[in-house]
Amino acid sequence: MPAEEAAHTRQRAVLIADIVSSTALYEALGNLVARERVAGCLEQLSSTVETHGGVVVKSLGDGILATFPLEGEALPAAVGLCEQAEKRGLQVRVGIHCGEVLEEARDVFGDAVNTAARIAALAKPSEILITEALRDALPAGLRATIHRVPPIAIKGKREPVQLFSIVHGGADARQDECQTVELGRSQLGRILGLEASRLELRHGAARVQLSPGMELSLGRDPQSGLVVNHPLASRLHARIFHRGGKFILEDVSANGTYVVTRPRFRLRLLREQTILVGSGEIFLGADPENVRCEPVLFETS
Repeated sequence: MPAEEAAHTRQRAVLIADIVSSTALYEALGNLVARERVAGCLEQLSSTVETHGGVVVKSLGDGILATFPLEGEALPAAVGLCEQAEKRGLQVRVGIHCGEVLEEARDVFGDAVNTAARIAALAKPSEILITEALRDALPAGLRATIHRVPPIAIKGKREPVQLFSIVHGGADARQDECQTVELGRSQLGRILGLEASRLELRHGAARVQLSPGMELSLGRDPQSGLVVNHPLASRLHARIFHRGGKFILEDVSANGTYVVTRPRFRLRLLREQTILVGSGEIFLGADPENVRCEPVLFETS
């Protein structure tokens, strides 16, 4: 093996950026025009990475994988990626993680790369999601501007990963047009008298019953405990588990989860949790007021 291609283990900030809704772009503009537009955007993204001292390792279809020797350069580069994409009428979602990588034959491998890819998939359009390792390496003034989101369960990780969010465009970009009620992790302890020992879920012909101690994953992944094949659903979209006598639904998706309970009460979760009480409907990624899709029906007892 040539010396320049020998494997080396190094600390790197790993950045993954994906162009949002590229499939819809191809459908709307046609293959040739869309490909030219995407290629031009990717070229500009690569230039932005290099300007901030990063290295574009490879193209990921409609995205890029890049590494930075210094953690502090990865975040300004990510903001630049969002800006450059928006100038071209596009949006990107970005995930960044710091850790040890194996550099070999002009490619990178390892847990840091896998983690960056998974959190990039969870980011919203024009959102940058970073892990605590990167956040702690930033100057104190910059850390204060970053929004903490609830810990997210990531496949392959034993414990939920604490993430921090930056939405390009400022606070206005975070506002949700839907008038919904959001229940976060901190509110779970305030709700009393909601214990249940059985949860039944139905979606199409599938029916699942959960009892205390059981967990269930929901999403497009064929290996999910309950498969929901909807284009707005993430591969791993949500999970349900039993804790403290209650069945808890946790959203870990990019598009959020809507829960409609009876009597008619709607709430939206985005990387948050809520207790499932009584009976109702769960919509993965799709706003039930705007998108027609088959819900997951639930009933506790």
